[in-house]
Amino acid sequence: MILSLALSIACIGCTPELDQVLKNLDRTDERVFILSYPRSGNTWLRYCLEFLTQRPSLSRIGLRYFLQQPLGFSAGFTLDLGKQPFEKIHCLREIVGSVTETDALIFIVRNPKETFARQGSKGLSLHASKLASKGYNRDIYFDNIALYETWNAQRRLLIYYEDLLLLPQKTLATILTFLGESCDRLDLFMSEYEKHQTVCLELYKNARPTINDVFYHSKKISSEDRCAVDAWISSHHPAYWDKYIKDRYSESS
Repeated sequence: MILSLALSIACIGCTPELDQVLKNLDRTDERVFILSYPRSGNTWLRYCLEFLTQRPSLSRIGLRYFLQQPLGFSAGFTLDLGKQPFEKIHCLREIVGSVTETDALIFIVRNPKETFARQGSKGLSLHASKLASKGYNRDIYFDNIALYETWNAQRRLLIYYEDLLLLPQKTLATILTFLGESCDRLDLFMSEYEKHQTVCLELYKNARPTINDVFYHSKKISSEDRCAVDAWISSHHPAYWDKYIKDRYSESS
């Protein structure tokens, strides 16, 4: 009820194209959620998948904002408005109580030191005491991992943000195969890859131009603070640290 009301408020005056996409939002036959902690590549993955599958994507939250609407509308490529849209989410509460066994989940994990640094103000120290602050919503990062672990194992896929940037063709092919989608447009996409990155960056005005520098934010803080973040995570979320984070992101790895 709350989501339906929010959707109706958000879509007052929406375009006929967006209205057509919204009519397919609550179909349950091919529902796919794209989950990530904020600033972890959700917008870029949505852009890639919209181009590759011609399937729109959106977020129920804040539909007046164009980045929450299908990105192809602004980027200028063709979408099949009859297809069920991918749905962007950032935390469990956005879909609590509505998930079924047939729903698919693509979960994007990014270096927590990068995402936490992007959430704070310029020059924010990531000392362990600040990391524990509820004000920065850091618990959502670990809530998302918990949601992924409870999802139907046959209908979930975890990808790392860094692989999406540094191994795009391989990672996107893996995602398309998971979705049962054709890879026919992947070679075309890769032949114009830098152009697509530029277009997406222009849409996402808060993004940085050095998109492929995967340590852009965390290298601005001290090694001591980065180690403090590692220590905090390994202490407060040891299972997630060992399974998802340590081998990729530990300062000592």
